[in-house]
Amino acid sequence: DEAFYDEMDLPPSLEEVYPSLKAYKAPKEYTLILGEPPSEYNPQGEFGNILEKYRCLVCHRINGNGGDLAPDLTQEGSRVRQGWLEKYLKTPYAIRPILVERMPRLKLSDAEIDSIYEYLSTTLLDDRVEDLSGVVRKMSLSAPGTIKRGKMLFYDEYACNACHQVNLEGGTIGPDLTEAGVRLRPEWIVQYLRDPKTFLSRSVEPVYKLTDEEIEALAAYLMSSKK
Repeated sequence: DEAFYDEMDLPPSLEEVYPSLKAYKAPKEYTLILGEPPSEYNPQGEFGNILEKYRCLVCHRINGNGGDLAPDLTQEGSRVRQGWLEKYLKTPYAIRPILVERMPRLKLSDAEIDSIYEYLSTTLLDDRVEDLSGVVRKMSLSAPGTIKRGKMLFYDEYACNACHQVNLEGGTIGPDLTEAGVRLRPEWIVQYLRDPKTFLSRSVEPVYKLTDEEIEALAAYLMSSKK
């Protein structure tokens, strides 16, 4: 019983010698989080039904939930244009030429495509992009001189074509930019040029610290790429 053990001359326990083993928590700066905590993202309604029906989160990730074979869609509403998305979902094609995985043709109905875009454009947004609407409106993105300077920066100054293709010419490390003007919103392009690590910290895109004038010119050239 307890009295028997109390009379015995037993060595102190580790917790008595080192009370920190149970009495204190290690400071946050001395701890290392292994992996990301599980996400509780589980959309309801029509969009949730579509994700479940087509198993979209097997390849795509949204708000920390899903796979990593395909692009993260957490800010997709701030990235793509409605017209391009509707055509792409009907007839998918390779945007990153070197990836083995390909978006399957799911034969989505028009109603399902409308539901997807409605959810993207109202929920999967990034305020850093949305807040640039006023800035972009003041840019001369359709001015021939601005586009010409952007093309020079793209090919000669920064050699963006070493990694990106335009009209089947260029590298294949980054996404194909042939249809950047119909695929991407100008606000997204501007934010990405400001800081390529904004949306993906492990992105291999170099951080050039472009000036505002260079960003405007490059955005103008990319927006002019539509075929």
